[in-house]
Amino acid sequence: MDNNKIIFNVCQDSEFFGRANEIERIYCCGASAAKSSYGVYLTGKKWLGKTELLKRVYHRLFWEQNKVVPVYYRFKDIFCNIKDFADDFLKDFIRQYIAFLKREPAIVTEGISANKLEQLLADMELPDLSRFLALHREGMKYGDCIAIFKNAVNAPHQTAVLCNTPVFLILDDFNLTANLCLHE
Repeated sequence: MDNNKIIFNVCQDSEFFGRANEIERIYCCGASAAKSSYGVYLTGKKWLGKTELLKRVYHRLFWEQNKVVPVYYRFKDIFCNIKDFADDFLKDFIRQYIAFLKREPAIVTEGISANKLEQLLADMELPDLSRFLALHREGMKYGDCIAIFKNAVNAPHQTAVLCNTPVFLILDDFNLTANLCLHE
């Protein structure tokens, strides 16, 4: 894998091999997301390479096609409240969406602030995505956890509909959602 095109760290090719068929199947599913709306669910013991496989699929989708926006989100075990999760998820989604359209991985890797994201969205004339940040800010202002959560998790689907560009959402470590609480 070309190091200049790495967005999420992956191990060296010499350490990860024998998964070309699995990567190809998931890549084809993601690249054809415009045709159908089904998903792929990977399960297995820890340290089998599921995360590595997903990151490699993401990189291929990012660099090898232009019809479907890939978004990779890894749940974190540090979040215990829904506001922190929603904030992280929404900003990650918007960063990756912009990075894909502009083909600029630095937008993801540099962790651009919400203000900078809003400026980029304005420059790219993407008001529908700006609306998600505005709704998020308003929900945070009023402490409406449910609205913040719904806005964040609906953003990928709503963006696909509003912008007429399919999104292939790759969720990793989904089991960590068990730690999230909607209400304190």
